[in-house]
Amino acid sequence: MSVSTHIYSYPEAGVALKLDIYFAPPSQVARNPVPSVVFFHGGSLISGNRDFLCKDIKRDTLSRGWAFISADYRLLIPSTGHEILRDVKSLFAFLADAEGGLNKELRALGCPHQIDSNRLYVGGSSAGAYPAFLAALFAQPKPKGFFSLYGVGGDLLSEFYLPRLRSGFRSSPSPSPINSRSTSTTRAAAESANTVVTTDLIPGTNIPGHRARIGGQLRAALHQSGTYLDILMGMPGLSEKLGQIPDHEGRCQYVAQCEKSRYLFPQIWIDRDFPPSIVIHGDADAVVSIEESKRFVEKLQKGGVEVVFLVAEGKGHQFEERASPEVYVQYIKPVVEFLRKLS
Repeated sequence: MSVSTHIYSYPEAGVALKLDIYFAPPSQVARNPVPSVVFFHGGSLISGNRDFLCKDIKRDTLSRGWAFISADYRLLIPSTGHEILRDVKSLFAFLADAEGGLNKELRALGCPHQIDSNRLYVGGSSAGAYPAFLAALFAQPKPKGFFSLYGVGGDLLSEFYLPRLRSGFRSSPSPSPINSRSTSTTRAAAESANTVVTTDLIPGTNIPGHRARIGGQLRAALHQSGTYLDILMGMPGLSEKLGQIPDHEGRCQYVAQCEKSRYLFPQIWIDRDFPPSIVIHGDADAVVSIEESKRFVEKLQKGGVEVVFLVAEGKGHQFEERASPEVYVQYIKPVVEFLRKLS
């Protein structure tokens, strides 16, 4: 296996967004140009980097002779979903630019492989599904297929994101929950992360806010205070307003009228042009509700989009990290098999 790192964008001073591209040994790689799977890492859009990837999907991708690409993107606080959307668009433009993009850099390195920008497939795990949703909807070239592992973004208007309307489901802020819901605790966690945190963090790096991000405190604080959507959309008070609209359809209609941020709600843009998709979610997930994936799948089905939905019975969040061979075969192996059929 070979891997090389490339900068795909300089979106602001001092920030260089990178991707890693992996190839199998030359004798195992498909004939040029090579199809590629683009993967986005999880971490609540708050933490993580391109090293946080699904090793099984990477291995399966390479075993098919395809390339596997894992990319960074800017994280919430100080960034918002607007910056994430721009990063996604920049990434795909870089992948498609034959004169000055990734293929040019691969040639300069003496790499014998070139990627096929007309055969790009996109997906992510957990919150990494959110930038994957944005890519499937708005990136050029448009991905040919989509996958989500217990993903965020299929329904950002559910009760899960709106404390006023929550009933039953409770998010687990694992691994380090904030037990207090006091305003001071919420503010302290948010302020501790209110600094520029690069996407190239080394574990243990002494950067203000880093511990709150990787420990789960910031995620817990934003969800418990009901301000996660405010931060993601860059619209203070949005969650409070949405919490006053009791019906789901009414909330969809409201955000569809939000000129500034409506593009950041994937569900209102999903139609028959959405790429064929495979969705995997555990029905015991206490971090991202399976209802989010169910609503996304229902929307695809109504639009006539090809979709495979695999419900991992009794499995929680990130279940594939400790999966038995049987669980892998049942729920993870089908991902690349599905994408390959689309090619």
